[in-house]
Amino acid sequence: GVPPPPPRPPQYVFNPNDPTSMTSLALDTSNTLGHPTGPEYQLAVGEGTYILQDDLHLAVPPPHPSEHNNANPNPLATAPLAATTGVKISLLRTNPRKPPQLYKLADSGSTRSDLATYSIKESEKESRSSHETSSDGLAAHLANGAGSKTPVFGEDNALLTPTPTKDGVKRKKPKTNLVKSNSSWISRVMPHEAMAKRIQDHNPDGMFAFANINRAFQWLDLSANNDSKAQHIIKILFTKAHILCHDVNVLTKGSNHLDVIMGASTGDIMWFEAFSQKYARINKNVYHQADLLCVSAD
Repeated sequence: GVPPPPPRPPQYVFNPNDPTSMTSLALDTSNTLGHPTGPEYQLAVGEGTYILQDDLHLAVPPPHPSEHNNANPNPLATAPLAATTGVKISLLRTNPRKPPQLYKLADSGSTRSDLATYSIKESEKESRSSHETSSDGLAAHLANGAGSKTPVFGEDNALLTPTPTKDGVKRKKPKTNLVKSNSSWISRVMPHEAMAKRIQDHNPDGMFAFANINRAFQWLDLSANNDSKAQHIIKILFTKAHILCHDVNVLTKGSNHLDVIMGASTGDIMWFEAFSQKYARINKNVYHQADLLCVSAD
């Protein structure tokens, strides 16, 4: 006869609104979003009181069906286990706020005495000091060329200038479609059913989140309305590889482009462009597999 299927991992119900519910992470496929209230969800500090608004729990993916799930593992076993680093999250805005201006630098013809330093305004209601508003302070400083454009690093170095092509300077992009990929390294790709609309409706000043947990990687929109925050824009499940780290390139990010790099427990590096859902696998089929604990996209 046909043997029975192996036992599935237990499925627990986690209620973030109930502090007495189970606190261990549940093996599930859906994120949960709660809005708990009470003094235990408040933090009083010198500048005021912080109140928890959203309690988002990321789903822990169950093991891949090809992996044997041992409900009672032997603590003395010497068999290697898949590495894991818990949850790592990156938050970013595609349209970041303008940084405060610390210095107004003059051009190369100005003397050191022409350089002036101005304090940071923490709010628009804060008044400026007298030497910043005086006519012989700020006005004279701007007249000396302080408002001139700062030269770009490396613009006079031919070795740092991109090589122009017939169509101009082209940005390198990954070419493999993630959704249509038939790679055995990737188990499943789950884009949101209204993915294009969610990206189009995203507030440019809102927050995106990228998170890796075990063999899952998620892209979330934390500025979405209501329970849409818990629904991923796209979710990637790997077969046996665990994503241990990731990084978002803040230098190439934009309203229609986000470069994300991931490091896996199999020694692979994945370059993922979020908006086009295309990727490139780097360091494929390495001779010696090692856990990648840190990657940088800069």
